[in-house]
Amino acid sequence: MTPLVVAAVREPQELERLGPEWQALLARSSSDRLFSTFEWLHTWWQHLGAGHRLCVRTVRRGGELVAIAPFAFRAATPAAHPAFGCIELLGAGDVGSDHGDLVVARDCEAACLEALAQHLASEHHVFAFRRLRDESCLLATLCRRLAAQRFTLEARPDELSPYVRFESQSFEGYLATLSHGHRHAYRRYLRVLSRKHRVSFDTVRSEAERGPALATFLTLHAARWQTRGDVGAFARPELRAFHEALSALALRRGWLRLQLLRLDGRAVAGVYGFRYGDVFYYYQTGFDPAFAADSVGLVACGLSIESAIAEGAAEFDFLHGTEDYKRRWAPAARRLVRLELYPPGPRGWAYRGVAHAERSGRTLARRALDALDRARERRRGGPLEGQAGAP
Repeated sequence: MTPLVVAAVREPQELERLGPEWQALLARSSSDRLFSTFEWLHTWWQHLGAGHRLCVRTVRRGGELVAIAPFAFRAATPAAHPAFGCIELLGAGDVGSDHGDLVVARDCEAACLEALAQHLASEHHVFAFRRLRDESCLLATLCRRLAAQRFTLEARPDELSPYVRFESQSFEGYLATLSHGHRHAYRRYLRVLSRKHRVSFDTVRSEAERGPALATFLTLHAARWQTRGDVGAFARPELRAFHEALSALALRRGWLRLQLLRLDGRAVAGVYGFRYGDVFYYYQTGFDPAFAADSVGLVACGLSIESAIAEGAAEFDFLHGTEDYKRRWAPAARRLVRLELYPPGPRGWAYRGVAHAERSGRTLARRALDALDRARERRRGGPLEGQAGAP
C-alpha cells in the first residue's frame, strides 16, 4: 500500500498553489460545502487572517492530494499569556463560516484521519473549533482520535442552524407546511405591496450589476442594524473587503445570489446568499427601516425561498442563529457543536483554566446584553422590525 505523507503548509504562496487540487479534492469528499471551498477560505486568509499563522496540513498518497486539514494558528488575546494561542479552522471568527470540516477523499477517510491524528498528537497544540455540523463530521472524528492519545476533549452544543428541505415540492406546497398565521402574513404583505407599488425582485447576473447591488445591500443591512444601535455584520473595512472579493469570485463560479426587492425601482430590502451544490445559503439580509411596517424583510425572504425552489435547490440553509423569523420559515434546525482539545501536561491544564475563565466572563456579559435588549424592546413597545415575522 502506498504510504500517506503529511506535510504542513505555512506560506501564503503554498496555500495559493493548492487551489486547483483543493477544489478537485472537495468535489470527491463528504464535506463539499460552501464554507470548505478554496475560494471562501483563501479569500478569508487574504482579508481576515491578521493575528493568525497558516498551519494547513495536507496528506498525499504517492503525490496525489487526498486530505486537507484547513487550520490556522490564532495568536493569544492580549489579556492572556502569549503561549495561549490555539489551532482553529481557516474561516473562523465573525465572518460566519458554518459547517467547517476537513476535506478528505471518500475512499481513504479512515487512513487519512489516522495519519493526521498521529502527526498532530506529536505537536501538542490546543484546538478550538466552532459551528461544526455535527459530532459525526470528519473533524469531530479526528478530535476523538486525538482524545484517545491523552488529549482532553470538551464537546458542547453551539448554536442552532435552521434549515428547510424542499423534497421536490412547489413553493405553494412549501408554504402549506408553515403555520397558517405566517403563511397568511406573507401572502397579505406581498399582495398589499403589489397593489400599491410596482414590485420587482432581482438577482445579480453580471459583474456590472454586482458592485452597485452589493453597495446598496450593505447600506440596507447597516440601516436595519442602526435602529438597534448596532453596526451589523459588515462594519469593519476588512469584512467589507472580504465580501467585495468573495462576491466577485462567487459570481464567476455561479454561486452568488445577491437579490434586491424594489418598489417602484427603489431598493427596500435585500438578501445576500449563495447557491452551492443543491443548497441555498441565506447569509445575510437587510431592509430600509422606513418600510418596516410593510414587512419588506418578510417579503424578500419569501421571494428568495421561492426563487431557490424555482432553480431546483433541495435545501435552504438559514445558517446559525435562532431569530424568530428563521424559525417561522424553517421549523427544523441542526444543533451545531463546539469542540476544544487540550494536550496532556501542564500547558493543556493551564490553557483549559484560562478558557473556562474567559467563557464564564463572556456568559455573564451576554446575559447582561440580552437583558438590556429585552428592556429596550419593552420601551419601544415591541419587536424591532415593527411586524411579527419580519426578518
